[in-house]
Amino acid sequence: MITFYLLRHGKTVLDGRYIGSTDCVLSDEGEQQIKLLSPAFTKIEFSKVISSPMKRCIQTFDLLGINNNLQIVSEIREINFGDWEKKSFHEVFTENKNLTKVWQKNPLTFQFPSGEGIEQFLTRIKNFYSSFEIIEDEKNQNILIILISYANADFMRNRHFCVL
Repeated sequence: MITFYLLRHGKTVLDGRYIGSTDCVLSDEGEQQIKLLSPAFTKIEFSKVISSPMKRCIQTFDLLGINNNLQIVSEIREINFGDWEKKSFHEVFTENKNLTKVWQKNPLTFQFPSGEGIEQFLTRIKNFYSSFEIIEDEKNQNILIILISYANADFMRNRHFCVL
């Protein structure tokens, strides 16, 4: 059986903004958040540690202090918010009232302006997670996946997971 441990990166220096494809680092607060989690994760023997290629995720791994090689997987990177990248939530909703209404009504078919479509993003994430169905065997495995919130939400809807 495979047990997945899903960990979202800590708070970033651009907290409160859309930063899907923007490659930023953790804030001081985000670093402290991960350091507080470290003791729980260092007690677990992971057969694999996988991360999004984003700096904030790799930095999260480094701060955990676990003794594993890190496998970078580009398929689990955050969605590309296109023209909305680096804008605050307030800016997006006030400057794009009609588009945000479309997003709320039809989230799965929504395409971010000059960015990625949600359906395209979810297909990318599902393809990554479906690869584990093929490799699962009777051996117990603990797999840590460090990624972003959208990918976590999709995974949790479709699998069993462990929350610390």
